[in-house]
Amino acid sequence: VSWALGDLGVKLIIAVVALIPYRLLAARWSQPALAA
Repeated sequence: VSWALGDLGVKLIIAVVALIPYRLLAARWSQPALAA
């Protein structure tokens, strides 16, 4: 069980780290006037 929780935690961290720059880019593309 412990290794399953560890694997889930790693996947969650990877997902969060991957989503942060994606959301920043999405916000920048949806609001070009503010990003300029």
